[in-house]
Amino acid sequence: MIIAQITDFHVGRRLETPDGVMDTFEQLRRAIEQLNALDPAPDVVLATGDLTNGAKPEDYARLKTAFASLRCPVYVIPGNHDDRARMRATFDDHDYMPGDSEFLHYVIEHHALRLIGLDT
Repeated sequence: MIIAQITDFHVGRRLETPDGVMDTFEQLRRAIEQLNALDPAPDVVLATGDLTNGAKPEDYARLKTAFASLRCPVYVIPGNHDDRARMRATFDDHDYMPGDSEFLHYVIEHHALRLIGLDT
């Protein structure tokens, strides 16, 4: 089983660099293109850490759109810049997403190995 992890992309943040402004969403989009081009392809993608920078609803909507282009399942875990309620609402169609707890812990058992997401 091949697992790809992408982390801390802080969608919504624009960084000043020596080469100009870096758009974190554009960097995420490029990472997804690279993941989709891998051969062999990953079986799953784990998206962890600070998925957004300011937990704005529009940033979660952009994330969901970007993740929809992945050719494999994606499982998300929030970081300290994220809002659990907004993540839960955005990814409520993900069957692993808990709907009744404060934290977004989950266990995935239908792959070659058990995946455990711990929201701490």
